[in-house]
Amino acid sequence: MGAKATITFLAVVFLMAGCMTEPEQSEIGSVTDQQFTYRDVKSRIKQLEPGMNKSQVKTVLGTPAKHDKNMWRYMTISPAFVIPAETLVVEFEEGVYVGHRFESVVRGKPVK
Repeated sequence: MGAKATITFLAVVFLMAGCMTEPEQSEIGSVTDQQFTYRDVKSRIKQLEPGMNKSQVKTVLGTPAKHDKNMWRYMTISPAFVIPAETLVVEFEEGVYVGHRFESVVRGKPVK
């Protein structure tokens, strides 16, 4: 490889490295806390049935990115700075799965 090609290659590598981002911690959680990828979680959601307890849901979906008493959130890997990313919200009542929904987020905040 010639000097010009090497310099061009290194410039492209450095520019690409500058475009990569780490998953950011946000008010809705961090994808690094999740056990499975979002794609896996989305494919597994079909296995959930109303009435399952939290332990059963966790067996199916894995550890969520964020959770509180009545809601678990699973996130995409993309931080979605401009285009909304999708998150999966799993809802519980009295420790029992009652349903789920998908929400759009931008910069770690739900789009209202």
